[in-house]
Amino acid sequence: MIQPLVGKQLLPVFGGSASVWMVCLMFFQIVLFLGYAYAHMLRSLFSPRIQSLVHCALGLVSLTWLMFGPQQFPENQITDPEFSLTIYLAIRFGLPLVLIAATSPLVQNWYTKVFDTPYRLYALSNLGSLVALLSYPVVIEPLTDLTLQSDAWMMGFFVYILLCFILSYFLYGHVTTETIGSDSSTNNRDRTSWFVLSMLGVLVLLSSTNELTREIAPVPLLWTLPLAIYLLTFIICFDRPHWYRPIFFYPLFGFSLASILYLYTTDDYQHLELNVGVYSFFIFSACMICHGELERRKPHFDDLTEYYLVIALGGVVGAILINLLAPSIFNDYIEFEIIVLLTILVSGFLLTAKSPVKRILVRVTSLAAISLCGYVFYDYRDTTTTIYESRNFYGALRVVDLQPDTPGHHRKLLNDDVNHGSQFQSDEYQQLPTTYYSYKSGVGIVLLTYRPPHRSVGIIGLGPGILAAYGRTGDRFRFYELNPEVLEIAQTYFSYLSRSPAQIEVVIGDARVALQKDLAEGVRFDILVIDAFSGDSIPTHLLTEEAWQLYWKILAPGGVLAVHLSNKYVDLIPVVQHHNMNMPGYVLRKVNSKEDESWDIHSASWLIQTANSDFLDAVETRTQPPDSPKAPVHWTDERSSVINLFN
Repeated sequence: MIQPLVGKQLLPVFGGSASVWMVCLMFFQIVLFLGYAYAHMLRSLFSPRIQSLVHCALGLVSLTWLMFGPQQFPENQITDPEFSLTIYLAIRFGLPLVLIAATSPLVQNWYTKVFDTPYRLYALSNLGSLVALLSYPVVIEPLTDLTLQSDAWMMGFFVYILLCFILSYFLYGHVTTETIGSDSSTNNRDRTSWFVLSMLGVLVLLSSTNELTREIAPVPLLWTLPLAIYLLTFIICFDRPHWYRPIFFYPLFGFSLASILYLYTTDDYQHLELNVGVYSFFIFSACMICHGELERRKPHFDDLTEYYLVIALGGVVGAILINLLAPSIFNDYIEFEIIVLLTILVSGFLLTAKSPVKRILVRVTSLAAISLCGYVFYDYRDTTTTIYESRNFYGALRVVDLQPDTPGHHRKLLNDDVNHGSQFQSDEYQQLPTTYYSYKSGVGIVLLTYRPPHRSVGIIGLGPGILAAYGRTGDRFRFYELNPEVLEIAQTYFSYLSRSPAQIEVVIGDARVALQKDLAEGVRFDILVIDAFSGDSIPTHLLTEEAWQLYWKILAPGGVLAVHLSNKYVDLIPVVQHHNMNMPGYVLRKVNSKEDESWDIHSASWLIQTANSDFLDAVETRTQPPDSPKAPVHWTDERSSVINLFN
């Protein structure tokens, strides 16, 4: 439960980036390893009775730290957010979570002193995690706020400490054999297979989660689903090991590969259900093979803590490879494709079969599958027109040239393969607004219609800087951009900013933090544009009630708010409708502009909110009341959920 809770609390601090969850997953993998290392150390050095006393004492220290330790969130260090996020998690939650992570191997080790083989308890432990994860987006998130969730987790940890003391008392009454450590019968080949299989499972989980959350939305529902499937495979393999049969799961894995290739070769990739279904199917089939083979190789329970320690080490290495190594060596999110190929290779060569013919057949089939998948992935990533690409914590950026040496030559900025704006390269049309910002779009209508003298315009989200094309002499356009890389691209590869006659200012940092600071300094806007997207999803903290209150405080009397809500997967209109319900005199209008491929204009959905009656009269024929089949939804900083908003 603490993973999605903490991740959601930290999302606004780090600009709503989907990478927040990936860093959280990496941190929790490290904590899991440290917890297992701590359990292995206790088992090696102390008797079960002393182990329980040490664990209870550290539990009391952890509870005291949670109650009286530092509570404030970290500042987002724009140039190194991964570091500041990890340090905060380590200081605030490190020791308590290490103790919780150690519980499973410790209790299983104590269990063997009284009862028999403990491995089904590992399945039970993962079942508890699965219930918590699934209940968070479905029950906890929609029905409770973050403060109540934090208080409930604190109470849960208190109950956990009580249970540790009860177990300690039980050990003193029932354990008579005070053994310390044991002779290991495990060899290095066993350890290597544990490590590789565990690492591969985590690589599958994290790379697939990356694909889902970048494209749709960085929200707990899409965070927890892949992790829940991952845990489910552990539960099945360790509670019902006979359910894992290679003769069934290897063809199932092959079918999941075919489904992945279908996504890469069809336009149906934009369908939410298809995306979620295919990635979930791949995670399940691949992790069933990894964890099924891992369970087959489990040692005698004398080596239980070492077994779990090596499993956790594989998870840590997998998390580091995805979160730290991949962003530093790849300019795009290609690790998923690499992991797919690696999974085929490992699964093909780890399968044990008595018949040499069967082994050869499986390996030849694996190599053929690698060749086919590699060809499709390479063909999908046509980089012949790419003139620049980079990647950081906030996403992967790519600049491509299309139709060069023709009158239609234009340049496009892609963020995680989602078009974030383009510019024609001929001098005649270079300042023509394109994509979602055409003259007939909602924001185009606002900027062309509401033109007070010395107009001040605030814009959350920079992209190539297309909206600067609407600037006039005497206007001031102030952009707020989270990703410093975007500003460099807009200044180097596009000319909207440099050619605009308006005064252009760009503020780097989270928009809500910057707007609050500007408000305190007396800044006011005639028009405020909300156009901040991460991939194809808008950060939720920019659509909450508190954000809305901030927007209208910084807007001047008669000001206009324009919100870009185009989204393939989520209907965000009900959220804005709810904000408008409690604002007497304010009117909400919608503009759906149409696509025009010849001018690289895309269909776009904008909502306009204002109490300016003159402006409303001027745009009445070009706008319409907002329509959505869903009831208005109330989002606050404390409570927000997209579970009822999917298209």
